[in-house]
Amino acid sequence: DVPFIRHNRAALFCEMDRLGDAVMDYSAIILSDDRDVEALYRRWLIYLSKKALFAAEDDFEKMIEIAPENLYGKMGKASVMKRRGEWKEAEEYYSDLIYKNKTVGELYFNRAECYLQLNRLARADEDIKKSLNLGYEDASVYILRGQLRSAQYDKQSAKQDFIKAKELGVNENALVDYLRMCK
Repeated sequence: DVPFIRHNRAALFCEMDRLGDAVMDYSAIILSDDRDVEALYRRWLIYLSKKALFAAEDDFEKMIEIAPENLYGKMGKASVMKRRGEWKEAEEYYSDLIYKNKTVGELYFNRAECYLQLNRLARADEDIKKSLNLGYEDASVYILRGQLRSAQYDKQSAKQDFIKAKELGVNENALVDYLRMCK
């Protein structure tokens, strides 16, 4: 019961941009159950965002060791490919994951990011729509769609997406450059 509560609180801390508190909760979960792949995955994402690459790598290796077939671990592997700029390889990997997990909106979002980087704009648009239809309502979807629309020279729609991301909690300073492109 306590891990469930800590998972929820850590997720809330992430939404509030209190990543240090979220890491403490995920670390407490992992201390009580070092095989909690979701906690390892979520903490790994935070470490990556903070560029704490050694800590992130430790969590990733533990995830893969515990559950090599776990979706979170596989998503982690694809995320590493993206970080390295291996967009084509990551796109192919996400496509394989989607084939086996057709209802996971986050996978479509991540593949859309690859498509955008590969300048396959129509495919990116399809995957963004699919991720939203599957209920993946993260602010990052709106940032990505705003980038896509900006690449398609639809500045008004791009601006609406960036504003939506702000409404969902993205710090306005992070959106300044995107909004400037919409003028």
